[in-house]
Amino acid sequence: SAGPVRNTSGAAPAGRSPSAAVKAGGTSTFNNAVLFFEHEQYDKALNGFLLAIKNNDTVNMIQSEFRVGCCLYYLKRPEEAIKHLTSLLRKYPKHPELGEILVFLGLAYKDLNVMDKSLGFLKKSLGMLNPESKMKIIAEKSIKAMSGGVL
Repeated sequence: SAGPVRNTSGAAPAGRSPSAAVKAGGTSTFNNAVLFFEHEQYDKALNGFLLAIKNNDTVNMIQSEFRVGCCLYYLKRPEEAIKHLTSLLRKYPKHPELGEILVFLGLAYKDLNVMDKSLGFLKKSLGMLNPESKMKIIAEKSIKAMSGGVL
């Protein structure tokens, strides 16, 4: 099954390796974690986002916490992704990435073969996502696959 399309926002500071910048801390840690994420190096991205949170990078805190859940999902750790993203929703019920969080929760439950919860989260996400967004397309395809072609 196709996973969500990777976000392509953010980039590493010019002329610096992601590894060196992640060790440096601060916003560069976040930016380079995003770079690792975009290159599907989810273990390194996860470490970078966790370090940004630990360093109290308040500018990128909410996005870092969201990306931790995404990394856990992509690293095939659905139980941890569910626990993290559920905690995130409790902490930030109006999170700016709410629709995407619901998609990741739905996909993680699908990986665990808990189809009722998966469908619930995926269907709930549809009204929160931009109609042209790749995440909405992924959610719709997953719902159709689980519902015999019915959205």
